Amino acid sequence: MIELAFAAGYDVQALDELPAAGGAHEFARDGRVVDGGVLIEVFAEHGAWAGLVANAPESVAAAHTAIYSTPSPNMVCVVARGDAYFIDVDAPERWWVLEDSPVVAVRSATAEGLLVLATPRRVVAVGRDGVAWRTPRLAIDGIELAAPTDGELRGIADPRDDAEEFVVDLRTGRHEGGFSFPDQ
Repeated sequence: MIELAFAAGYDVQALDELPAAGGAHEFARDGRVVDGGVLIEVFAEHGAWAGLVANAPESVAAAHTAIYSTPSPNMVCVVARGDAYFIDVDAPERWWVLEDSPVVAVRSATAEGLLVLATPRRVVAVGRDGVAWRTPRLAIDGIELAAPTDGELRGIADPRDDAEEFVVDLRTGRHEGGFSFPDQ
């Protein structure tokens, strides 16, 4: 799946195999050996390149895999089996991986300039310059998100058990609802 909700200064496509014309960039958390992942080809202002974004080695069944534009027009987000990589399309050697994982849902809050990612326990927003905010832990093990509306993001913590609704202010990351955890 490719979602280009934000204006992007590039084109991107998923590949089934690497192009025959040379090597590819590899993106792997903590220097892991790349053993499978998401193959992409990017066409940017400074040229085209291909890359292999490593799958997380272990992940939950709900872990997400997709490609997203971001609030920064020269940054692409590739989520590979729950690990979210943010790659500078003009200089692919400049990239970072979101420390929160596995990502189970992604929403584009274009009016607020945020790409919002949910893990089974919290919500993280990435803006033009990186992580804008993180909620404290909202769930024991599972979050579902609705589409952002009117500056808010609504969701359900632990939808399969004792579900608890929550709402997050997209400007600040403050929330109401969800579960409370004494260690936070």
